[in-house]
Amino acid sequence: MEGWGMPYLNLQTTQSLDPEIGERFLKSASGIVVEHLGKPESVMMTALHEPVAMTLGGKESPAAILELSVLDLDPYEVEGLYAALHALALAELGLPGDRIFITFTSVPRGQWGWNGNLF
Repeated sequence: MEGWGMPYLNLQTTQSLDPEIGERFLKSASGIVVEHLGKPESVMMTALHEPVAMTLGGKESPAAILELSVLDLDPYEVEGLYAALHALALAELGLPGDRIFITFTSVPRGQWGWNGNLF
């Protein structure tokens, strides 16, 4: 399990998504993350929260934020992940690019636990 990365992707959107779209998005996003990071999907977690009240630029127009947390995320992996996740969000959520935020958090070792282990 050493170095697996333990990725977690959280999507929050102002929209009420059709359950099929939400499920497809989470599965596709999971595949993108594990492919880019070379991690096993068995440790990948995704979550969807919708509809969530939020503003962006002071406006309540439809928007979304994707938050990816990974144990020891390599900064060189972020650009490719961003491009792939942004393209997926554009295609599946039907939002303009300026209404989608994506954040990346590298979680330091010793601050991520799973299955009775602290990594």
